[in-house]
Amino acid sequence: MQDAKTSVLIKSLKPTKVGEPRYLGPATVIAVNRTGVLTDYQPQWIHASRLKYYSTGEQASSNLK
Repeated sequence: MQDAKTSVLIKSLKPTKVGEPRYLGPATVIAVNRTGVLTDYQPQWIHASRLKYYSTGEQASSNLK
């Protein structure tokens, strides 16, 4: 995790059925710690191993500039 205001997907800890998404979100990162992040989706800290970057069209085009 680099900085706040990044969009991420959060891996669900509950077992999922076939066809259900494993990742919830997207959620916006509010604060970053060494091992986890705080998002607007959940009020608790989430370990970085449960996260996956989520890029929207706006973010992808701004990274190219």
